[in-house]
Amino acid sequence: MAFCTKCGAAVEDNVKFCTACGAPIEEVAQETAAPKQEAKQSESASKLKEILNTENVGDAFKMLLDTPDTSDEYEAEDKEKNKVMAVLSYIGILVLIPILAAKGSKFAKFHANQGLVLLLANLAYGVVTGLLGWLLGLIPVVGTFFPTVFSILSLVFLAGMILGIYNAVKGYAKELPIIGGIKILK
Repeated sequence: MAFCTKCGAAVEDNVKFCTACGAPIEEVAQETAAPKQEAKQSESASKLKEILNTENVGDAFKMLLDTPDTSDEYEAEDKEKNKVMAVLSYIGILVLIPILAAKGSKFAKFHANQGLVLLLANLAYGVVTGLLGWLLGLIPVVGTFFPTVFSILSLVFLAGMILGIYNAVKGYAKELPIIGGIKILK
């Protein structure tokens, strides 16, 4: 399977033009961003398997928190100047402030992306657990148990928010566990 060097779309072997964008396909085109992304996803999947197979809970948490750190890619002046914007990124809807006000800052944009992904994941979790809670609430004994479990599990989002704020204050550009690799803001 080859990939278009212009748009990254998968194209069948021996095809002369990309079916998505019409660009000419060269034989060298097999080494593009798509295989690299597949390799990154494969690496993430193997890391998740390793975490799940770990018998020691402490080791599992250490591996979970060992996320990519790209702090060196950002200028010290940018980090220092936009720490407040980065912190605001993790406080719910306030993520809109750095998205709109700090467009020129790569550091604030990194944290705004992390905060936006965290907010959207939290909203999706709320909708799913709300519906499940309502459905399970129709069952007498189960209806009181699962809302409590869902509330306790929602503390994961609070932990993500605290971790993101800590990283922003320290000037780190470290991805959040599990959801940190998702890029919404370009």
